[in-house]
Amino acid sequence: MIHIERDPDSVPEVLTSEWAKEASDQLWDTFYRQQEGRQEAFPFRPRIWQAVAGPLMELFHEKCAYCETPLSKETYLDVDHHRPKAIYWWLAYEWENLYPICTQCASYKGTSFPVIGKPAEPGQKGQDLLDERALLLDPCLDEPSEWLHFEDNGFVDSTLGATEE
Repeated sequence: MIHIERDPDSVPEVLTSEWAKEASDQLWDTFYRQQEGRQEAFPFRPRIWQAVAGPLMELFHEKCAYCETPLSKETYLDVDHHRPKAIYWWLAYEWENLYPICTQCASYKGTSFPVIGKPAEPGQKGQDLLDERALLLDPCLDEPSEWLHFEDNGFVDSTLGATEE
């Protein structure tokens, strides 16, 4: 994993379009109905994520955001949500939460998102998300080299503070 600088001004137009706004509004409407006790799934629109796949592939140099495996049609799992959409549904169409990911990393990552702090509440973004103190490294926010040591043999060691003998 390497750090990728994501320009906040480079949000693909589809994510700021009326289409994405309507999709987000539908998620909020569903959330409010769920709060009233209705059993209803969130109506996600995968075509929006498909529309940002190209810009994400370009940003991440056609590699998985986590393991850097070169992505192709055989290894590419469309677009992943760093904070899973099942939990953080309000971030489903947020540029900062979308990543290209290989199928293997997707299977390891799953749909959980462990945090040390208080989990974010619906609608929270920015600093509020950082206050969660996530345990999953974010290649656009974290410096992986501060947490991971890359061995000459290709292995990665996550042990910090180890001294050389």
